[in-house]
Amino acid sequence: MKHFYILILSLFIPVSLLAQSPSDALMMNSNQICVLLDYNYSSFENYWEGESKRDNATIATVRRNSFMAMAAVGILDNLNFFIGLPYIKTESEDPNGGRFEGAQGFQDITLAVKYRWLNKTYESGTLTGLATVGFSTPVTNYLPDYMPYSIGMGATEFSYRAILEYRLKSDWYARGAGAFLWRGYAQAEREYYYANGSYYTDIMDVPNALTAELVVGKWFFLMPFR
Repeated sequence: MKHFYILILSLFIPVSLLAQSPSDALMMNSNQICVLLDYNYSSFENYWEGESKRDNATIATVRRNSFMAMAAVGILDNLNFFIGLPYIKTESEDPNGGRFEGAQGFQDITLAVKYRWLNKTYESGTLTGLATVGFSTPVTNYLPDYMPYSIGMGATEFSYRAILEYRLKSDWYARGAGAFLWRGYAQAEREYYYANGSYYTDIMDVPNALTAELVVGKWFFLMPFR
């Protein structure tokens, strides 16, 4: 699978070059607003079936374009609010025999709050702890049971994420995060599906998830411009 992040444009009030999201360790100060416009492109032409890597000439290369607008608002120096909404378009490159049509539309609106509960400075650097609580739900009646063209899972989601970061004075940093994602139900356009057993209903239980990440990086801009 190929991923390309083509455009990231941020506008800040007051002016700043700091960009942030609910999953990082950055914070907007009180009364600051950040508007983010993001474009993401990905594609694939193979898929795994067990241990076998397969081609699918029917769908050829599947392409996914995502445009997202997000705003971050500094309610307090240690409390930020986020709102975001992506627009997604999926399609196959020609020729695919005209057998399948892609999908497009607005996906899920996301609302989140991030709180910085720890910000302690040591001789070598700064330790920061944060917690994020998020909520997302579909804003359009898109079809979730249309893989690989579906633009989303079609289910409401609640998330809790804990973040811990240590940043050295040399601007190198290490960040670890773990999240629990509780997901609701999605409605399909069929009244039967199989998931470790047969279910005669159009309501599908979307599995919950646990995620973890570890990031190591370095800031290349001076502190006043981050």
